[in-house]
Amino acid sequence: MSLPGTVLIKNLDNEEYLELLLDGTNCLEERFAQVDSRLFLREFSEMKSHNKKIPVDAKRLIKKDKMPDKIEKLFLAVAT
Repeated sequence: MSLPGTVLIKNLDNEEYLELLLDGTNCLEERFAQVDSRLFLREFSEMKSHNKKIPVDAKRLIKKDKMPDKIEKLFLAVAT
């Protein structure tokens, strides 16, 4: 049994996937820097307002302190 998200991390070994993910940037750090946190929060709020179920694990990750930094480090460790 693999941990949730393992497949996503393993996909970073796939050059086509990584190129699609980077969308013209040089590295994941640049790509994540482009993420608009306000847009994410707006979408998250909209999802909650439509009573769509947000997985408990996702809620925990979102609430954790410095989680975006931890995710970035994980992606960078796998990408290099």
